Amino acid sequence: MNVKRYRFVCFLIAALLTGAANNPGRAQQAKPGAGKNKPIHVLFLGHVSEHHDAIHLFPLLAGPLAKAGYQLTFVASPEEALRPEMLQYYDEVMLYANHTTITPEQEKALMDFVEGGKGLVAIHCASAMFTNSPKYIAMVGGQFLKHGTGEFSAEIVKPEHPVMAGVQPFTTWDETYVHTKHNTENRTVLMERVDAQGREPYTWVRTQGKGRVFYTAFGHDERTFSNAGFQKLIRNGAEWVLGGGAATQAAAGAPTGTGTISMSGVAHDNGTMSYDRNALTAYTGQTVSISFVNPDVAPHNFLLAAPGSLKLIGAAADAMVRKGTGEEDNYVPKMKEILFVAPVLEPHKTTVFQFKAPSEPGEYPYICTFPGHWKVMNGVLTVVAGPAP
Repeated sequence: MNVKRYRFVCFLIAALLTGAANNPGRAQQAKPGAGKNKPIHVLFLGHVSEHHDAIHLFPLLAGPLAKAGYQLTFVASPEEALRPEMLQYYDEVMLYANHTTITPEQEKALMDFVEGGKGLVAIHCASAMFTNSPKYIAMVGGQFLKHGTGEFSAEIVKPEHPVMAGVQPFTTWDETYVHTKHNTENRTVLMERVDAQGREPYTWVRTQGKGRVFYTAFGHDERTFSNAGFQKLIRNGAEWVLGGGAATQAAAGAPTGTGTISMSGVAHDNGTMSYDRNALTAYTGQTVSISFVNPDVAPHNFLLAAPGSLKLIGAAADAMVRKGTGEEDNYVPKMKEILFVAPVLEPHKTTVFQFKAPSEPGEYPYICTFPGHWKVMNGVLTVVAGPAP
């Protein structure tokens, strides 16, 4: 087995909880958002770029949102994301990328998704996306025009709005966006950036058909993404676009219960790999069954580890490579911090495995330890206290 022969990873994980473990095919077809204790499925459309580094910033939202019951899936291209056969499995779309063009088919898929009753969360550079689409610009509610930079806060002008619940003005270094092509129809401005040039709408919400749209101009880099005020704002926006129901459940921190978690793989042109869902949620002691499909040219594994041990295990796996001792052990270090190891998944194979969620609440990393994988191919299982399994 030549583990060095790989270009990228593209895999599918569907985590099926108690009661669905013996029928993964059926569970993969389950639609999100139906029934009690279902996770909220969010498709995060980012890109591969150091400018607005979506891959780097994505975990700064996915982690906190996982605690609230949201499962985020990262994809890097409109071609993969904006298709009816992809969108049908998601409750909302989150946009943070520099893609400037959209095809008529992709535009229709996104418009139908929102106008049919789903949610759209547009963050920062999303207002500069798809500039060839007047429909998209109008749906977001405005288009990026120019910016400066600096440390500033925005004034809350609609404190009574649900999106502003628990949100206080926060100061961060960011880009000072100025917008054009404002669409004020069905739009409510929630925050304004105030400077010598006047007042600039900075966070707003809209309705579009049966769906809802949230937008904020905040979010240039990790200085804002790691800000607790910004994270709270995004969580509230993600809840509001769902219109209540499922969002109320998510805000309560509902784990996956007996529902289905769908995870889709992402292939990046530059050769990087990632679990597209880097966040799962389960009750203490709950049985989790994962169907793992690998069309890649390299093998992959799945380790569940103790809280805080990701870098420790990754470093140990790297050491095995340097010593030339890892291949016969499938690059799995012998460490007490490793709680579960799934069978190695060879290229173009499928496997199903189960494990019990730990009995103590916490954030448990999962990781692929094959050479060069662990730094990007990892995620967090958030375990919350719940009913006995």
